[in-house]
Amino acid sequence: MFSVLVSRTITQEQAEQFVICFDYGDALWLQGYTHLISGLMDFLLAYDRQEIFNAVIHRFFAQPDTPHDFLVNTSTEDSFAEITDLITSLHLLRFPVQDAKRMETVRQHLLSTLRFSQDSWQAILLETDDDQEWLPNPKQTSIFPDVRVTQEMIDSWVKATQEGTELLDGKKLAPFWRITDGRGINLQLIFRKPTQFDVISWMQGSGITPFLETGKPLTDTAVWHNLLNAFGGNLLGFGFWFN
Repeated sequence: MFSVLVSRTITQEQAEQFVICFDYGDALWLQGYTHLISGLMDFLLAYDRQEIFNAVIHRFFAQPDTPHDFLVNTSTEDSFAEITDLITSLHLLRFPVQDAKRMETVRQHLLSTLRFSQDSWQAILLETDDDQEWLPNPKQTSIFPDVRVTQEMIDSWVKATQEGTELLDGKKLAPFWRITDGRGINLQLIFRKPTQFDVISWMQGSGITPFLETGKPLTDTAVWHNLLNAFGGNLLGFGFWFN
């Protein structure tokens, strides 16, 4: 896994000598990650995805249990069938609510992830050693070769987690690309009063109408611009690492 991550060939000898020394800050990081994974699992369980499963699961498994058994026998080399399966999967990207209460649990998990992320960096910045660091502060060396964590990265990340907390608490609103009249999306409502999760209509806009509000400040776009600038084109990779 490490070899793939750093795009280098790792020998067996190097693998056996690979050591990470976890600190208190890393323990907080791991707690945050457990909340992130738990939140993702609860999100999947909150919605009913049976219809799309039945329609296209044959693309992923050889003998799936589906009411559309004739689809299973379609040749995998049939390009027209492949195209229609793809179109169908896009058409069925709408998931009815199955367990509404679970969505509030998702929100709490996400809030915990952000809180633990802030606490972990506060602890990491206090470290004075430099010993096989999983998450290093700017004065330490990462176990990932040629990867440096700067103070600008940490500051922008912590600021973004604080901004994310305000969004999840409904204190600030998220902008939508088609709205210019000051309204925004109250993310808290998505979790407390969930509706059908329709990916296409949410992208188009009609699906997010129940969550639109006014009278609250929109999120500070400077926070997100600073985050992008601090990490350059590597935000996604660092994001998985930082949680």
